[in-house]
Amino acid sequence: MFDSSNKPFMSQLCVAGEVPFVKSRREQLVAALSFVTTVGVTVVSNLVVGFYLGKWVDAALDAYPWGRIGGILLGMITAVWSVYNILRRDYFNGTKG
Repeated sequence: MFDSSNKPFMSQLCVAGEVPFVKSRREQLVAALSFVTTVGVTVVSNLVVGFYLGKWVDAALDAYPWGRIGGILLGMITAVWSVYNILRRDYFNGTKG
């Protein structure tokens, strides 16, 4: 599916629902579920940590609701950064599978 020719990168992405670098349909399903689970847990954990960090800031500085808002924003930023790193490491460098 993936080759090292000079085709544009987007034309080499998943075609017809196939996960790159995986051979059988069962392996494709497991790889897709693994990716979705990893991304989901990463996003939720970053948001939860950000929320509770903001809650702690609210209590320490008596700054309700700004600490929580800042914590949630920080959690969202770290979630996007973490998902980007997961994609870059596993799919853009071709190391998956």
